[in-house]
Amino acid sequence: MLRGPSQGADDVLRHRVSKLGPDAYGILAALAVLGRASPASMVVKVAHVGRATRPLNELLSSGLVVKSLQSGEIMLRMSRAHFSDRIYTWLREGERRRLHGRVSELIEEASGLEIQDLALHAIRAGRGELAVRAALEAAETLEVAYAYAAVASLLEEARELAEGEQAIELSGRLAELCEHIGRYEQALRHAQVVLEARLSDPSACLAVGRLELLS
Repeated sequence: MLRGPSQGADDVLRHRVSKLGPDAYGILAALAVLGRASPASMVVKVAHVGRATRPLNELLSSGLVVKSLQSGEIMLRMSRAHFSDRIYTWLREGERRRLHGRVSELIEEASGLEIQDLALHAIRAGRGELAVRAALEAAETLEVAYAYAAVASLLEEARELAEGEQAIELSGRLAELCEHIGRYEQALRHAQVVLEARLSDPSACLAVGRLELLS
């Protein structure tokens, strides 16, 4: 289930994780993929555990996870902030992608959840079409909040999965955004992608020329 070398504190954490039963481990892995305190009901669904009472009690008894009550709902979180990052890195790539895919499916089914969460999990699950659509929608929300760096990061990740016109559209958005926040070399790379696809577009030519001067 886990991979990679371990030393010191990692050895202790790995030993504690290795003592968990399969269902308790599955819930722990799901919580690591969610990456933050989450409703217990959501974590169990991501882990796809049927009867969750016993593995949840096992996990809580291990001290790896703690619970709290928030607005009448049981929330789970790692007992130490760094546990989530360490356990996430130990998951195999296929396991991470599967769990991110499951999270993105559950977010699609639910309501009132942030579109940015859907975009991030869809990207990490490799769900290209959904990832691009959600990333573009999330970008609009983030831009309203002037979170330009977050928008750029999100769209860059989505760009890796995009194809055809979607890829060109994302490069165009990234060229404009990166120029706006002063990342001129990054903006130029994306503007060049747009120009290669649209050689007869005068605005694409102008954008490359302007960014070549700024870079």
